[in-house]
Amino acid sequence: LLSGLKSRMPEGLAILRMGFRWLQHGLRRTVREIHPDILHGHFVSEHGFYASLAGFSPLVVSAWGSDIMIYPRASPVNRLLVTYALRRSALVHSVAPVLSAKIRELGVPPERILTLPFGVNEGLLDLRAAPRSRPGPVLINTKMLHDVYNFPTLIRAVARLRTRYPTLLLKLSGDGPLRGELERLVEESGLRQHVEFLGVVPRAQLLEHLASADAFVSPSFSEGASVSLLEAMAVGVIPVVSDIPANREWVVHGQNGFLAPPTDEQTLAQAIEAALTRSPEWKQEAVSRNQAMIRARALWTDQMRRMEAAYQELLR
Repeated sequence: LLSGLKSRMPEGLAILRMGFRWLQHGLRRTVREIHPDILHGHFVSEHGFYASLAGFSPLVVSAWGSDIMIYPRASPVNRLLVTYALRRSALVHSVAPVLSAKIRELGVPPERILTLPFGVNEGLLDLRAAPRSRPGPVLINTKMLHDVYNFPTLIRAVARLRTRYPTLLLKLSGDGPLRGELERLVEESGLRQHVEFLGVVPRAQLLEHLASADAFVSPSFSEGASVSLLEAMAVGVIPVVSDIPANREWVVHGQNGFLAPPTDEQTLAQAIEAALTRSPEWKQEAVSRNQAMIRARALWTDQMRRMEAAYQELLR
């Protein structure tokens, strides 16, 4: 409804109002039936906004990334929806400091913002890679195939490396609306033997693919606190990610991974090569740094204890 009416003003606004009234009525009825202690909507521009229509208190919304960094900038209507949800929330959960700063700019006072990443399972720190069935370096990206994650730049960077690394393989685990387009790009680039589309795989199998890779590569345009990145760091895979504020919270270029501008395929290829050619001693130190960071800042159980404490404070 929202995406179909963005450009249809003012008749679009009239239809939106009717749609909101219908949605609001259904939400309020459902919330009355459940009678929760707290209503929590994730992703501010979608479920967070829907939850804000229910008129329930206390309301918590969670900001994940593009819902704050990209969506409000697309149109005045988008910004209105996001600010509506934020300002009706007793608590706004943000997964990254860069998001928290943007949320403050949208009018939310700092005392109503809780910054914490979702974190990862502690068991990932002890995950060991299974023996690989093929020679050559392996790259992996575990994100869904959406525009924001900038897969064309990743594929073109791999094309730049195939001559020096004839057995290089990029694994893409996930699915999405870009799959057909990306498969065509792989064919046109002559990379059929270098890119493998895994699709959506069971969790255990996904972690096996991740742990056996040499580098996690993601030139995404926008992030909050990327769970995919944190999982890669936890299992001991060197991260090569876009040089954006959210990723700089976790990766220091040349120390525990590598950063590259999102749209610069040549620099991304160079960063991938650096990850593949650093000494075993450097890699061991980088893995130690990353896993120590995960233990200190990004364990799921620790973060959920903080979230539970925030819930209890709201109820008091």
